Amino acid sequence: GWLRTRDLVRQDDAGRLRIVGRTSAFINVDGAKVDPAEVEATIAGLPWIADCAVAGGPYHGSERVVAFVVPRPGVAPGRVPELVRSHVAGRLSVHKVPARVVLLGSLPRSSLGKVLSASLPLPDLEAEERATGGGGADGSPPPSRSRAERTIARIWCEVLGRESVPVDRPFTEL
Repeated sequence: GWLRTRDLVRQDDAGRLRIVGRTSAFINVDGAKVDPAEVEATIAGLPWIADCAVAGGPYHGSERVVAFVVPRPGVAPGRVPELVRSHVAGRLSVHKVPARVVLLGSLPRSSLGKVLSASLPLPDLEAEERATGGGGADGSPPPSRSRAERTIARIWCEVLGRESVPVDRPFTEL
């Protein structure tokens, strides 16, 4: 079998293989491209984080940033997600802020030390949204509360090319 590293390799005339880059690792957040390395570097700067990785989690036909962090020993995990999000929000654009911070004991790594992105436990962001009241029991967005809200939601649906939009989300997330 093949180890899928997402590296781009070229073969020269002598038959030697050379790594020349990587396939796109960008996270597509509603059309805005997020470089996971930028978010990882921002999180790695926190003194109480031992290790981190960032990936894109599927979300309503797009993606959201998901951060996987390993707190340093002795750090109480309770506020880690909130503090990571706050730290990133103070330094990067809103679409680069992790929608979810997942705490892990260690990151899955290959024998060469590379993070095995395919082994990261991506959360089901849409199911979490439904479970926390971000949508109806059938996954639909909550009902609009006024005529103005319904009008604005209809306009956003047209602009974004979606059947529905959640009324309780900031437009920058949409």
